[in-house]
Amino acid sequence: MAGAGPFLIAPVASGLGIRITGTEARENILSPDVQAASVTAFLDRFPDVDIVFPVMDTSVEARALNCPFEFKGRVPVISGHPFEDPDALNGLSAPDPQACETMADNVRVVARIARDTGRPVGAFVVGPVTLAAHLLGATCLVRLAARDTSAFGGVLGNCLRFIRPYALALAAAGASHIAILEPQLIFFSPAVYERSVRSRIEDLACGLPSPILHVCGDTRRHLAAFALTAHVQVLSLDAAVDFSAALDATPGLSGKTLMGNISPVEVLHRGTPGLVRETVESLVKSMRGRHFILSSGCDMVPDTPLENMEAFMQTALSLR
Repeated sequence: MAGAGPFLIAPVASGLGIRITGTEARENILSPDVQAASVTAFLDRFPDVDIVFPVMDTSVEARALNCPFEFKGRVPVISGHPFEDPDALNGLSAPDPQACETMADNVRVVARIARDTGRPVGAFVVGPVTLAAHLLGATCLVRLAARDTSAFGGVLGNCLRFIRPYALALAAAGASHIAILEPQLIFFSPAVYERSVRSRIEDLACGLPSPILHVCGDTRRHLAAFALTAHVQVLSLDAAVDFSAALDATPGLSGKTLMGNISPVEVLHRGTPGLVRETVESLVKSMRGRHFILSSGCDMVPDTPLENMEAFMQTALSLR
């Protein structure tokens, strides 16, 4: 397996630092100092990671816009959708990422990680579809996309207006990669993506450093549309997508770097070190000669066994 092909190692795994430091997830979300210490502890344990990420939080932009939330398990979850009328977003001012505490905290985390570690740092923003689902509710948003394309596009445009200043602030703080998280995109067809979403993703990604589009779930039907998203360099995909098969079936993907797709639950969380090694070896072998980023298919939960993370890293390093 030596010389299987060039790849980076970048698991979305900084949440494991929460376990290593013995802190609470809530502390890490709400305190930049606590989170930065947890990320540093993760890197001390796993120093060969090529790109380090902060703790993933898909609620930041919505909380900055005063959406109600509650902690469920380890993450803040949006618990209410305050905007019943899509037009209400038109008069809403975009949060200042330096003045809004929710955003400013994450900007400080990225700046501190970049300063203290001296290595590439990936930062997270949500995409316009996911923010719109937080603000209006997913069911309302799906119905709006079906009945009123213009209004749906207007909502996405407003969400882009709220997200972009935050993305630029993260980049200015030292993020070398900006990951656009779109977990809600899976509920919309490729036709809706092409008609209404892609241009907004393009607008958001344009001018950002090494933009990554991350979509959870089975996105095989969307791959051709994702391949046309010119300003996105990296596609972060879940375990449902066979990378080699996807590249063979979708020629346009050859211009993208694929990132993933080791299952964070079935393999990394619930599996054994042996299963982790086998899965990593299989992926690397299937991508022989193709550049990609070896990662988890989504965020790894903090109580993922550390021996599984060790198996992930050791196997990856032995194959590179």
